[in-house]
Amino acid sequence: MKKIKPYLKGTLMVIIGTINTIRLEIGIGRIWINIIFGPLTYIFLCFSGLIVKNLILIQNNSSNKNKLLILLGIIWGFGFGFMLFYVLIYNLNIFIIVITIIIGLIWFGLWLFTYYYNQREITVKLMENLCFTFGILYGAILDTSFIPIFVYFFFIIAFSSQLSRDLTRIRKIESDNHPKAKKSNNQSNTRKYKTNDLEQKFGNHKILKLSLIFQLISIILLIFSFFTDLYSPILYLYPSVIAIIFLLSSSILSIKGVIQDKNNKIISKIIKIALAFELIAFILANF
Repeated sequence: MKKIKPYLKGTLMVIIGTINTIRLEIGIGRIWINIIFGPLTYIFLCFSGLIVKNLILIQNNSSNKNKLLILLGIIWGFGFGFMLFYVLIYNLNIFIIVITIIIGLIWFGLWLFTYYYNQREITVKLMENLCFTFGILYGAILDTSFIPIFVYFFFIIAFSSQLSRDLTRIRKIESDNHPKAKKSNNQSNTRKYKTNDLEQKFGNHKILKLSLIFQLISIILLIFSFFTDLYSPILYLYPSVIAIIFLLSSSILSIKGVIQDKNNKIISKIIKIALAFELIAFILANF
């Protein structure tokens, strides 16, 4: 369930994107059609991204690779076919077909990037992040080709916050033979830590600085969004202020250069709470 959570959250973002363009006089019937069929279509695109992620992680396993390629074609093709049927039957915005193709090209581009540059950790994080956050743009495009500026801000806010959180979670338990594994005298099981590509290349301290940059981007755009054409800026204000407070707290911890695992986990949890309030702010912004 944990592996598919980013992709399921992406369908929630589709609904949020649709809600944020609800006042553009497109009709309540159209809104309900988009809220029902938009997430259903998007989830197939997200699961095709999940398959690409697995392809990246098992690049050297040719037997499983061929099976996944076939499954990828089936799932993405089904999602595209469902979207095409949906657009033609309800006479919806045809631009969404182009966006669906672009998503497929993004998945292919990320796989190609990993194939030539062998940056699996970066690619997987970007793919999971895009599956989650791109849904808000996808949902907005279902309603109209003209996307309000605050929707782009919301996309960047969610993307930056999620990526900053991912960057604080770079050390993972793997198995039993790592020198940093902790073994008690009374236990036979040990904990082993995996140092991933990003940590090896840049070090945890620099990654934490990069996480700080994305946290600050989220804070700035949360403030800027208040001064855009929101339908309910006051309702947006309350959860966004709470999100900013949590992001400021995580930023302070990052500025201190805390590199211990337990502190990274604290920062990650704080950003997770901030993300929850950001989503609430996105929903309330246009009610």
